Amino acid sequence: MALDKYRTIQAAQSVGFPCPRTYLYERQDDLRWIAEKEGFPLVIKPRFSSGSRGMTIVRDFHELLEKLPSVLKNHSNLILQEYIPGRQRQTVDVLLDQNGQLKFAFQKKIHRNFRVTTQFVTVSESIFWIPTY
Repeated sequence: MALDKYRTIQAAQSVGFPCPRTYLYERQDDLRWIAEKEGFPLVIKPRFSSGSRGMTIVRDFHELLEKLPSVLKNHSNLILQEYIPGRQRQTVDVLLDQNGQLKFAFQKKIHRNFRVTTQFVTVSESIFWIPTY
């Protein structure tokens, strides 16, 4: 489930964890409804990816229609999410064995990136970890 962003969001919401409003993109007809319901900006991201690959932020409906084909070219399953502003970012990294069993997990808080325009982290702090042996 951790590899499927949509199912991960659903699981988190089912236990009351706060998450951005998330929509599964299935047909282009859904775009107008999602945009009217959610407003802009919106985040487009592949349902299955890592490291922010394929993620883009769109600021209006025209930009959504313009950027969607290039994301779909490399990723067939997409989700659209509410944009949550802010510079602070936290991530959870997990290590699974070949059977999908959790072997190690930790949460880190990003303090500084290499440059504002990149995702390369230069300073982060481990704030919670679960070792399993």
